[in-house]
Amino acid sequence: MPITIPAIAGQWLGHFRYGPEYGKLEGEKVVFSFIIEALPDGQFRGKCYELEGIGANSSVSFIRGYTEQRAIHFVKEYTTEYQIDEDGTVMESDLANPSILTYDGEFDYRINSYTGQWEIEMNVGPTIHGDLLEFCTGSWEMTKINNNQ
Repeated sequence: MPITIPAIAGQWLGHFRYGPEYGKLEGEKVVFSFIIEALPDGQFRGKCYELEGIGANSSVSFIRGYTEQRAIHFVKEYTTEYQIDEDGTVMESDLANPSILTYDGEFDYRINSYTGQWEIEMNVGPTIHGDLLEFCTGSWEMTKINNNQ
């Protein structure tokens, strides 16, 4: 029986983990749920609900991206943004310079899930040479709920 990639439209459950730039929080995970709508030409859009975990954002975020064969790429945008201190304290931050959060990955047939890496580019403020940017990374995984292709 051939293995196929589930249609992107529908509900997905997954998590992301913090990378080494987060210090003591490295490896901690946040559980999320995506509700995705398919668009033409492999594109999609949807909503993300972060359900639990250190630094989970309680506001709905929006995703948009595309799939191409096994590959997936999307951007997540928050309506409210938070920063996490190394001790896990969460503070609301200014959205004047919103962060850019990108997810890249591919479908793994062995576990029937998308897996990959994420990166956030944070504008931490102006300097005399332009804006100071900081990059943080991590991993992620998501599996379709009710895998009705």
